[in-house]
Order: sequence, then structure tokens, then C-alpha cells
Amino acid sequence: MSIDLVALTEPAKQDWQALTASIHRLPLTQSWAYAEALASARGWLPTYYRVEQDGAAIGGCLVQEKHSGLSKTIHIERGPFFIAQPSPEQFSSVVRELAALTKPRWFDRRRFYPEVAETSPEATLILDNGFRRLEAGYRTIWLDLTVPLAQRRQAMRQNWRSALSKAERSKLEITVDADANNLNWLAAHHISAMRKQHYIGPSGPLLFKLAELTVPTGDFCLIRATYLGKPVAGALFIRHGMAATYLIGWSGKVGRKYNAQHAILWQALETLAGQDVTQLDLGGINPDRASGVTYFKRGMITSADQEVIGAPICR
Repeated sequence: MSIDLVALTEPAKQDWQALTASIHRLPLTQSWAYAEALASARGWLPTYYRVEQDGAAIGGCLVQEKHSGLSKTIHIERGPFFIAQPSPEQFSSVVRELAALTKPRWFDRRRFYPEVAETSPEATLILDNGFRRLEAGYRTIWLDLTVPLAQRRQAMRQNWRSALSKAERSKLEITVDADANNLNWLAAHHISAMRKQHYIGPSGPLLFKLAELTVPTGDFCLIRATYLGKPVAGALFIRHGMAATYLIGWSGKVGRKYNAQHAILWQALETLAGQDVTQLDLGGINPDRASGVTYFKRGMITSADQEVIGAPICR
């Protein structure tokens, strides 16, 4: 068995999208649009690797580098991904080669955010094949959008269902924007909230570059709630392959009063499922630092969904 990570020279968007099209839970950070947007907005240079076994593609991995003087920072964000579940031998070979290809010099910095569960056998294989643990892993919730909405409504937490019913009885109007017409408005509120609440999220330049790349392909979905004609809440979803990600959201005082985010997320499930999206990444949770947001997101979970605690972040 010969497994290689082959760097693609200036890959076309279509090439990478073809490789990722059938991935069950492709993270946004392994998508072509995100990589190119991050390069434009923040100077992270992507290298696209195709994982090959005996010359046939079995997966891929996006690696990003940012240079500062003589040193560089290397990020592997929620990769590698595989077309089919890899064997332990396949996974070990890929991780070992990935560790060798990205091996930092003593003055460089490397961060590997694995897209495997903390309790999985693959988590141990990462530490056995060239990486060292740094801190707790990324945590998120994946919703299965093949679950019919009526079934989900019955299965989700009762107070989430009640909040959704209140939103539906109110005078909120929910609209879907696929052309980024309302991105200036949402980005302004998002950036203001980051400053006031002291958290880190996607920057304005990154959001606008993502819009530039995803609107033409139909992968951009901004959903906004208005009350008596005034916008009171919004959220942005980006589609990537068979999956989508809840990227940013904001709600004002009136939006919170009428549970606008519940109505927005419910509309997102219907809209994205209609676009053949099968999995929605709710954009990460942090029970310690963002308990309210975590509680909100957990309210939608059914037996078909999964809350994933990722393997430790490594270097």
C-alpha cells in the first residue's frame, strides 16, 4: 500500500470541489472558498493536498501558512478528510506524512486541529505519528438535515419548540438573501458585537471575500428577520459540498424578545435541505465561555444529530 500527499499546483476551483463534493461532513475550513477568502483577507497561503493510495484519490487536506519575516505559522484546520472511512493503517500513513510535510523549524509555529472525535482510535494515532498535544479540541454540533422538519420539531427540546412557536406567532418576517444584499448590515452588527463582548469571529474582509466567492455558486445564504419593517436579527450560512456552516449570527433587543434566531435557524434548515445540504455545522460551541449560545444550539439536537468533541489541538 502506497499512500502519498500530492500537492496540487494552482488547483482550479472545480478540481477541489470535485474532490470534496461527496464528503459527508466537510468542514468549511477545508473548502476552496474559505481557503481563497482567508488568503485574500488575512494573508494565509493555502496548499491543497490530494491524498492518494496507489495513484487513486482517497481524500485530501488543506494546509495554510502565514509568513512573518523568517518564521511562519502553519495551520491544519479540521483536516484531513476522506472519501470513505479510512483504515487505521491509512489514517496513520496520512498523519505521518502530514507531520513530515509540515514539520516546523524551531522558530516556526504549527497548529493541527484534527477533525476526529476525542474518543476515537484516530485521536491516539495522531499522537503516535508525529504530533504533540497542546490543548482541548474543537467542539461543535452537526445537524442531520435529512430529518424531516415535523419529526425534528417533535424531537427537539420542549422549550426550544415553544420559543419557535412564539416567534412564528409574532409579526416577524423572515427573508432569505442569496445575493449578499444585506451583508453590510449583518457584518456591521457582528463586528460591533465582537468589540463589545470581547470574542473573536470572522473579520469583515473575510466575510466579504467569502460572499464574493460563494454568491456566484449559490453557496451563500443570509437569513434576516424584520419586525414591522425593521431588521432585528440575522445569520449567515455558507454551503460547502454536502454540508453547510452557521458562520455568524446577530440579534438585537427586539429580535431576542421574539426569538428571532429560532425562526432564522428553522428557516435555514428548510432552505439548506432544499439545496440538497445533508449536514449543518452549527459553528462551534463552548459550554464554559459561551454557555448561552451553547444551550441555544443544543436545543435542536435529535437522536440523528451529533455533538462532537474533537481530538486535542496539536503541534
